Amino acid sequence: MEFLSLIVSYPELIGTPEAGRAGDLLIDPASRQLFRALRESISAGHHLDISAWLESAPADTRRTISMALMDEGMSKADNPPAKLRALSSRLELQRIEAEISMTRQLLKQARSRGDSSEAAAIMKRGIELDQTKQGLKAALQRP
Repeated sequence: MEFLSLIVSYPELIGTPEAGRAGDLLIDPASRQLFRALRESISAGHHLDISAWLESAPADTRRTISMALMDEGMSKADNPPAKLRALSSRLELQRIEAEISMTRQLLKQARSRGDSSEAAAIMKRGIELDQTKQGLKAALQRP
């Protein structure tokens, strides 16, 4: 919700790579739909009618986003591009952590089957994911 609130407050960010990536990382179907509608409207040069945009969302999502828009800590920023980069990195980090969890499960399964070549490939992927995770954590520490 923080991401959508930021984009609504600063629509000029919609065309940035970080906004595109963050939109791709949204998991909630209602949030993904709202992001697509927001991107289409802003990219077409239309004035964003926030009320109409919110009405297209399910009631629970509508309430949550409305509250986020009213919370200046979520929707306002001293440096909107930096806040967007941080949000995008956090979403990416969450995706990586989910993939690491799945990789651990796959490794257990490969080991239980005695498939050493698959286990080695999965461990290699796990190392790559961990390196990516550490890079994202370092990026979040930078201003």
